[in-house]
Amino acid sequence: MIRLSGRSTALVLVLHMIAFSEAAAQMWTGTLETQETVEVASVVDGGTLALTDGREVRLVRIIAPKLSLGRDWIAEQPLALDAKAALEEPVAGQVVDLHSGPTGMDRHDRILVHVVLPDGHWVQAILLQQELARV
Repeated sequence: MIRLSGRSTALVLVLHMIAFSEAAAQMWTGTLETQETVEVASVVDGGTLALTDGREVRLVRIIAPKLSLGRDWIAEQPLALDAKAALEEPVAGQVVDLHSGPTGMDRHDRILVHVVLPDGHWVQAILLQQELARV
């Protein structure tokens, strides 16, 4: 068995993160079928989109920094506004494809999905490329 020092372990983790972000930067090549095509009304935060039909979707498989959204008991996390802003230009007002996540809904009744832009780019990759979310 190989034992790694703390620095070696950190280096391995950083290399994995870089490799994943490079893979995430590629266009969507998944085999999931499109669940539906929808229009995005707005970006709620770095991980949640509001649709024009009133539903909300949560970007599955990533964790973005949280905004307080007027809730006094939740502290706004660093880079939360940056994560939201990073999604607004490419996503707000756009028609996107939703691909089913591992489970249908979260405890807040948001649909858990992978989101893909018309040009084939995976929306979650936008945040991963800019280091504004983690997996």
